[in-house]
Amino acid sequence: YSNGCLSIPVAMMITSSVKSVLLPVISKADHNRDLSSAMISYKNAVKKSSILVFPLLTFCFFFSEEIMTFLYGTQYTTSSIYMKSYIIRDFIAVLPYFSVLMALDMSKTYMYMHLYGAIYIWIFDFIAVTFNMPPYIIVLIRSSFFLFSSIYAYISIYRKSKIKLVSSDIAKELTYIMLACIPVGIITLSISQYIKFSIPLLTLAISFILYYIILLIQSKFFIKINFVEPILTLINKKRK
Repeated sequence: YSNGCLSIPVAMMITSSVKSVLLPVISKADHNRDLSSAMISYKNAVKKSSILVFPLLTFCFFFSEEIMTFLYGTQYTTSSIYMKSYIIRDFIAVLPYFSVLMALDMSKTYMYMHLYGAIYIWIFDFIAVTFNMPPYIIVLIRSSFFLFSSIYAYISIYRKSKIKLVSSDIAKELTYIMLACIPVGIITLSISQYIKFSIPLLTLAISFILYYIILLIQSKFFIKINFVEPILTLINKKRK
């Protein structure tokens, strides 16, 4: 079952890059008492990274069974539920709080947050094991800790510096991206039932291409989000 407990590597690479870029920017802004300028960089980084990461995570969420089959074989399809739990954590990671906590010298908040989190996980894991709950409950407990710690960090940062990491415009932007991706994921998954191949990788590759084609088409007519520009920007940076 633990084979499904994995994050999407590409998504983690992008979010980690955003964190490393934001830390010095916010630190400098805090030193100059000009956090409002740093928040512009934060919002742009969140917007661009979410446009890159959310479609990928949505695809992996809907095609988690196929991914498990490709990686480990048909006997591991049940591990897809654990992968979905980890993908939920990856969605939350798009809103980075670690860089802001460190930049604002709130390392103690980060320490206590994880100290209490470890106690929370231990208690509820013990309850889950004692009452013979399904294994995926343990994974959900850990994912819920990630969610609660993120919310706690957002609140703590706002109390100290009046910075809203999840402002209304960011929430609106993320909602639009999800509304664009989820229906496309459902449609692609439905179509993929008729194009299954004996080679799982081939099924995944065709489904992935189809998913992005439909996503780009709908972005032209319905929820108009430029999914191509951040990808081209990333490719051009890698070439330099």
